Amino acid sequence: RICSSVLHIPRPSFENLNALIAAHLSSFLLPAYLPQQVAHTHHQRRGSQQALGRPVSPLLEPIRHLCPNPRFRLLNVNAVPQVPAASLPFTIFSWAPQVAAHFQSLQSRPTAPPQLSPVLPDLTPHPNLAQGGGPCKCVSNVLYLRGADLASADPRPLASPRLYASHTVDPLLVLSNPKPANGYDMSSCLLSNSQSIVAPLSRALLGAEEMLSCGAYVHQHAQHGLGKHHLAAAFHNMHQVLADYTAL
Repeated sequence: RICSSVLHIPRPSFENLNALIAAHLSSFLLPAYLPQQVAHTHHQRRGSQQALGRPVSPLLEPIRHLCPNPRFRLLNVNAVPQVPAASLPFTIFSWAPQVAAHFQSLQSRPTAPPQLSPVLPDLTPHPNLAQGGGPCKCVSNVLYLRGADLASADPRPLASPRLYASHTVDPLLVLSNPKPANGYDMSSCLLSNSQSIVAPLSRALLGAEEMLSCGAYVHQHAQHGLGKHHLAAAFHNMHQVLADYTAL
């Protein structure tokens, strides 16, 4: 969907899909640093490392932050911008539209990639919050910023308390690297543990249960020792995961 509607690739190939997946993975797996103003260190750093901040493990520290509760372990990645190659020479990069796009992605359970907008997010209380509407609830988020002029980036909208569950202690971790990535002068990635996974997981679970009710592939599963009771137990576990996220 991103390839066809955003990157304007009419018939995406496996190479296009793999390149898109690799770009999303690299957006949070490439080296990143905890900015020095929030890095608690016990010794003085020198040279370029002092400007970068404290290096962060690509997975260990972000996962500790994102998954403090074992009941909530499903993550969603949102990388921006997504710009067609032909449009890159005419693209102006700045941080505000990217933060706004991430904020938009948390406003509802997404069905399409968020679009960049120069409009800053509105942090005033939403009238539907009292009726149970409003944004997806998050357990926690990690924001990665890659590119120049990091000091001008303002991630505070993504730390708004109305985005998070009542039990969240440490909502937003911001990591950065002044080195550009994936061909963009400025790019960002929001790794989120939130209700945004409810809709796609519900669709996948419904499809799987329909296939089981029709007996599709059951005999192949049985040949490898996987019976209907195993599948039923797995479906029960997924329903519990959905119930936990829905109740955030």
